[in-house]
Amino acid sequence: MKKKIAIMIILAAGCISLAGCASAGVTDETAENTVTTGSTETTETSVTAETSASGETQETSVISDAENPAGGYIRYTYKSNAGSGERNLSKVEEYDADGNLISDMNYGSVGTYGVTNVYVDGLLAEEWYTNTDGETYLSSRLEHATFGANERTSISYHYDHGELTDYTEYEYDAQGEHYTRTSDYDAGGNLTGYTEYEYAADGSNTSTGYNADGTPTGSIVKRNSNGDMVTKISGYGSNEHVYRTEYIRNYNGDVIRIERYEDDVLQGYNEYEYDSAGRRSSITAYQADGTELYTTVCEYKYPNA
Repeated sequence: MKKKIAIMIILAAGCISLAGCASAGVTDETAENTVTTGSTETTETSVTAETSASGETQETSVISDAENPAGGYIRYTYKSNAGSGERNLSKVEEYDADGNLISDMNYGSVGTYGVTNVYVDGLLAEEWYTNTDGETYLSSRLEHATFGANERTSISYHYDHGELTDYTEYEYDAQGEHYTRTSDYDAGGNLTGYTEYEYAADGSNTSTGYNADGTPTGSIVKRNSNGDMVTKISGYGSNEHVYRTEYIRNYNGDVIRIERYEDDVLQGYNEYEYDSAGRRSSITAYQADGTELYTTVCEYKYPNA
C-alpha cells in the first residue's frame, strides 16, 4: 500500500509568507526563494539591513530571549532613506523558542498584511492571512496522522476567504522517509498536476513537474543529499526560453554564490559572505559583466545580551 502525506506548499491567493534570518543564523532556503534576474532587484527576506542604489537602507533589530517570555524573539525591520533620514517600520516577525515563525506582518504604502501560524505538537497546523483591508481568515490547514512506525498520512487544504481552493498530497517510499510524488488537486478533487522524485544512492534527488495529462511542465529541481537546492530549471523542453539557477555552496552547505542563466547565457549572480560565527553577513548582486547592483548586509543585534 502506498503511504501518503501532504504538506502545505501552496498559499491561498494573495497570501504572502516571508521568512527571515534567525538570531543565531540564516537558512539557505530563503536565499533560494528569490534572486536577482538581470538588473531587477530581488527581495531578500533573510537579511537585516539592505542598501539599494537609491540610498534606501533596510535595517533590522532583534529582541533577545530576555524580552520574550516564550523564549523566542521578535525581529523589527525598518526602511530608511539616506537622503531624507525618514525611518519607517517595514516588518515585524515573531519566532517561538523552537525557531518556528509565529507571525510575519508587513507594513508599507499598500497597508498592513501578513500571516499568523498555529502549531500543534510542534507541527504547523494552520496559517491565517491578514490582508491590507484588515481581514483575517484561514488560508491553509494541515492535518497529520500516524499509523504505526512508517504509516503517515496528512493532507493540506488551502482556502480563500473560507472557500476551499485546492489541496496537496504526498506519496512516500516504503520506509516513510522520502516522498516519491506530490499531487495537486482542485477543490473538486480533480488532479491539476504532480511532481515525481528520483533518488540517487547518496540521497540526492531530482524532481520533475508534470501537468495532469502527464506532459512535462518544464520544471526540474535538483537537491543534494542534505536536501539543499543545487539546480532549479523552468521552461525545460519548451520552445520558449529555458531559465536555470545554480547554487554553489561551501563545505558547510552555505550558499556562497547563485548564478542565473537564460538559455545557458549568464544573466547575473549573487555572492554571499559569512562571519566567523557562520552567519550570513552580506549579499552582493552583480550583472553578468560584473557590474555591482546592490549589497544587503545582515546585522544581528541582541539588546539585552
